[in-house]
Amino acid sequence: MSRLFGGSKDAHKFAYELNIRSVDGLSLPNGVVYVAWKRGSKAGNHGETKAATVKDRRVEFNEPLHFSSTLYKSKKGYEEKNIVFSLMEASAADKEKEKEKDKDKKKEKKGSALAKVVVDLAEYAAAKDETRKTFKLAAKKLKGTPT
Repeated sequence: MSRLFGGSKDAHKFAYELNIRSVDGLSLPNGVVYVAWKRGSKAGNHGETKAATVKDRRVEFNEPLHFSSTLYKSKKGYEEKNIVFSLMEASAADKEKEKEKDKDKKKEKKGSALAKVVVDLAEYAAAKDETRKTFKLAAKKLKGTPT
């Protein structure tokens, strides 16, 4: 709710630039993966990186993501606004599509989730300078892997 409707919260719009650099220590020794992200239910609040090849349990993306988000400030600070990043194993169809060099920009990648992390954008709303942070992904158990 904003002051327009008589609430006590102020709306502030922030521009974010995130750079997904790499993921190490994957349970998948080789293969093709991508990162999918989602922030809310609006159509423009989700996306994905280009697919990248895993070699020796490591994958590099070095792909920037640019988006804006409205955060609401109350007396206690900015309210939580989460974005979820999921590391996805690309399906066989995705691998073929990647070889075709994105002929169809609206292609849908369907794969299995390997890991995810939730980031609260409100934690970075007050940052005046570039902030670099490493996040630990919560791995999902793969079929056929030991417990």
